[in-house]
Amino acid sequence: VSVLYWLDAMSQPIDFDGAAVTLSVVCMSFAVACVAYDGFTHKKPSHLRIALKVVASTSFLLAAVCWNAVGNRDCPMSRSFADALDCAMQTSPMSSRGYIFAALLLCFVGDVLLLFPELFVGGLVAFLLGHVAFIALFSTRSFDLGRFFAYGFAPQVAFFFWVRSWLFPKTGKLHGPVLAYLGVINAMVGCAIAGGHGPISVTAAVLFLLSDVGVARDKFIGYSLLNRSTLLI
Repeated sequence: VSVLYWLDAMSQPIDFDGAAVTLSVVCMSFAVACVAYDGFTHKKPSHLRIALKVVASTSFLLAAVCWNAVGNRDCPMSRSFADALDCAMQTSPMSSRGYIFAALLLCFVGDVLLLFPELFVGGLVAFLLGHVAFIALFSTRSFDLGRFFAYGFAPQVAFFFWVRSWLFPKTGKLHGPVLAYLGVINAMVGCAIAGGHGPISVTAAVLFLLSDVGVARDKFIGYSLLNRSTLLI
């Protein structure tokens, strides 16, 4: 259904608010399907799970394009999907929407790479660069270090050492990359708190952090439905 929808959207002017909602529903539906499939089968990644995850991640990225979250503000709202994508590609890379587009694109690449165990480091690097883009986004406004030290510093330090205590003994040769990633994603959350982008951005950053903890547990500690369920975050 989503493939047919995209083919139609490529050539027809559409209501982008409706398109974004539809793609968001597709994204969540396929993410739920991934979790349900894992829960019932307890199997390692299969072709079906890979397909479900890729469709979910692609739908999320396309929803952002349709909602004009990553495009130029001057672009008209009524246009074909191809025009919307072209608008997104023309966005200045140094603008806030450019940072969002880069972050979402890098996270999409990371999602795909993490589906293959042998490409785990590549996926980790892609997500790390995505978090760097989010840090750049949150840095577009003046920082309030007082807000960070009041609300973010102590919880983040405690969280960092808590994760380190049970995760790092299991990481083996990946100790360095995992340490770097944990540091960058904590910095991203700190920048969200200090950057003054509002509670929604801070909540999203914290949920991203919690989701990655589930991914780390699934990779290094062992399978559990709870770990896989963090895909929904």
